Amino acid sequence: MGVLGERPRGRFGWIDCPRGRFGWIAGKIMEWGNAAMNALAVEALEVQPDDQVLEIGFGPGAALAEIARLAPRGFAAGIDPSEAMISQASRKLRNGIAAERVELKLGTASSIPYEDGRFDRVLTVNTIYFWDQTDSALREIRRVMQRGGRFVLVFRGTPDEAGALRVRAMAGRPSLDDVLGWMAAAGFANLRTRTRETPLVLSRVTAVALLGEAV
Repeated sequence: MGVLGERPRGRFGWIDCPRGRFGWIAGKIMEWGNAAMNALAVEALEVQPDDQVLEIGFGPGAALAEIARLAPRGFAAGIDPSEAMISQASRKLRNGIAAERVELKLGTASSIPYEDGRFDRVLTVNTIYFWDQTDSALREIRRVMQRGGRFVLVFRGTPDEAGALRVRAMAGRPSLDDVLGWMAAAGFANLRTRTRETPLVLSRVTAVALLGEAV
């Protein structure tokens, strides 16, 4: 998992796009704080041995390392806007990179440096909060996916006054139905939801995984 910002933002500072001397610290915070969410995302992705998989916002590379293990005859790619995260993840994934089974690139959700239909699995964990244009980012994700491919979008949810889940820490706190509607409009169908209670510092939050198939 990584935090994928379209640009660094003052609200979260160096955690949005880790860089400089704080990059290593930010990576460790991500790896520890998002382990349970990464596990949910990888489970929902249902990676097969020959799959071509992209992670958007891979951070220190923990989820991508597991994906590479699950797809020994496939290909695991990752994009992240942070050079610090690419450096950190490259050390973790050095064997896969050397074998040309793993590739890491600079990129964002709205500008993915791969051709149309390249992947049959795409995941992103805790990045939706930082997208400037949610609709265009989802269309860009659909562009690089094969028809019938699986997309998994994971974020932290928080209940509103009526108990309905909304996207925590995202401007306007869109509802679960809002995000599902955006996914449908971008070209994803057979939409499903999985949730899991996960730790966050000294509290717990609801991890939400939205699954869709590219059509």
